[in-house]
Amino acid sequence: MPFTYKIDSTLGLIFYSGFDTNGAEMLQAEKAASNDPLRLPNMKIIVDLSHAELDVSLNDIYEVIKVNRERMKKGSALEATAFISRSRFAEILGDTFRLLGEGLPVLFSVFSTVPEAAKWLGLSDEEVKISEILKEMIRNLKKNTVV
Repeated sequence: MPFTYKIDSTLGLIFYSGFDTNGAEMLQAEKAASNDPLRLPNMKIIVDLSHAELDVSLNDIYEVIKVNRERMKKGSALEATAFISRSRFAEILGDTFRLLGEGLPVLFSVFSTVPEAAKWLGLSDEEVKISEILKEMIRNLKKNTVV
């Protein structure tokens, strides 16, 4: 799968990263992380899209909205989520999500660098560790992906 996740309990972070991915694969990784025993409520999230070529549809956005609404109905708060991307497309997706998810208390932002994302999440002191984890995830994905 070209999109994956990693949970770091010591940081209280869920990392998502990948490349050449689509909305369905991103949702699949999110569902797997949600069922992971290491996942705790109110963990912060970093989604690294800096290596990704995204193929996300309007239906994918509606599915994410549905998943988040179901989470809220079960009493879960939506976590702070920092997206890392240099693509204007990621910002447009975020704006679309905000508009279509009317009334959904989203807490996310798009950043172009890890330091910006770490600062926004209140994890500036962990910037180096966060960068290393994201680099390791991409290295592992490249090793395990057939070209």
